[in-house]
Amino acid sequence: MLVKSLNEIAPLIGERVPEARKILGFLCKGKLEIMAIYDHFQDHVHPSVEAAAEAIPDMGLTSFKKYGAKLLVYLRQMVPMMIEPDDDSIESIIYDNALVKILDAFRCRHTSRIVAESAYERAMAQEQAAFALDAVKSLMRCTATLGGNRKKEFQELWELNKQLTEFATVQQKSYDMTLENAFYKSIKKVVDKERLQYLKKVEADLKLHIGKVDSFPYHNNYYNISFDYYFSSASYENAYTNAKEALLYAEKRPKYASDLIVLTYLRLCYCCAMLAQYEKGEHHLTQSLKYGEVGTINWFSSLEVGYYLYMRAGNTEKAAEIYLKATRHKKFINLSDATRETWYIIGAYLYIRLAAAGKPILKQFPVYKATKFQNDISHYQFDKGGLNAAALIAGLLLTHLEGQKDKIVDRIDALEKYRERYLLEGHTPRTALLLKIYLHMARSGFQRRLYGEKLTEYKTELAAITPESFEWEIIPGEQIIEFMEQLEQPLAAR
Repeated sequence: MLVKSLNEIAPLIGERVPEARKILGFLCKGKLEIMAIYDHFQDHVHPSVEAAAEAIPDMGLTSFKKYGAKLLVYLRQMVPMMIEPDDDSIESIIYDNALVKILDAFRCRHTSRIVAESAYERAMAQEQAAFALDAVKSLMRCTATLGGNRKKEFQELWELNKQLTEFATVQQKSYDMTLENAFYKSIKKVVDKERLQYLKKVEADLKLHIGKVDSFPYHNNYYNISFDYYFSSASYENAYTNAKEALLYAEKRPKYASDLIVLTYLRLCYCCAMLAQYEKGEHHLTQSLKYGEVGTINWFSSLEVGYYLYMRAGNTEKAAEIYLKATRHKKFINLSDATRETWYIIGAYLYIRLAAAGKPILKQFPVYKATKFQNDISHYQFDKGGLNAAALIAGLLLTHLEGQKDKIVDRIDALEKYRERYLLEGHTPRTALLLKIYLHMARSGFQRRLYGEKLTEYKTELAAITPESFEWEIIPGEQIIEFMEQLEQPLAAR
């Protein structure tokens, strides 16, 4: 955790705090080891404590742990210096509400009152009911302890507190639902029928207050949940319409809805990828990257969706460009293990596509090996109908690519059990059929004269499937079948 924290906070402090190095030098009394670690992390990121200690000259592991921990304490002290007083940003409002509580603890009632009034006005201007409520409660404390004839003032704050509590409760409920949904998605990329029914109910519950609650976070959470419901239901046209509605809402609040604008363009792009509207999707991708700050989570998410867009469009050059831009960025290492594993899995499909077509692999691109690839998948091992299934098929194609078809034949029974147990529940019919096709080819010894006729029937069946839920096809199943057939041709004929 020490290195990941330094990866995040050291360059952020260096970028946003004026004279940051001088301030740090004052706090740590110019301790050379602390300054050396700070300077190093301005331009470097590391995956582990050992790697960081080795990279800094004359810095052993024990010294790095000791002085790195001290540096982190000083950087925590400097975090408030990134925030402009009375700024319109959410960070400034959060900071002021926290400052009010600290001032209250030191009995600085008059000062805390001034800060709370400012925080309340800015929170209300940004439709942040929960933050406004925090400020009002602080004003109530100040009014109750300052004394004097303040009955009318306290009564007004009391009524405001009741009103904001109702708003904040509704807002918090939407936030809790959004967090729960985000956690589920971090484990499983594809939802089952029960989950879809749950999302449908949550979407309907939240929709009841749309336009009635003057709260940006509430609307933001609603658009997050509702888009996930429509998209997960494979209702891509409805998902697109929902995202357009969210964009109209966000564009009326550009000062504090920038993240929603980025996410909405990203979602519009994703819908276009699934609807095969590639040119339109590219426009939305450009907008998403335009509004998103480079190196942020939203920026990486936009690149990921752009990768799907170009892979489905068959534009391997653009897909490779995006893959390298994301995975070679210095902040890639700061992403969660799940996100980095996602990039590892989806990158395999580009590698396979290039290799199957007999095209050269870019020098900077990782070399995928079947056995290592399958062993490296850990986070999504329980997402059987989603990324785990996509990784399984990629692993089979890599094994095929390496000329080890006998290993695939040996696994037919195990793969059939996987298909029956995890893919035949009705919500991943295309993935189930795709694996069935591959197993049919394996049983035929990958001899076209034995599997060809049946393969034609399967292709027709695959094209006729109308999914009732989103399936994690990094590229359409029809294109994967093409890879399978390409791998059976001499390299010169591909």
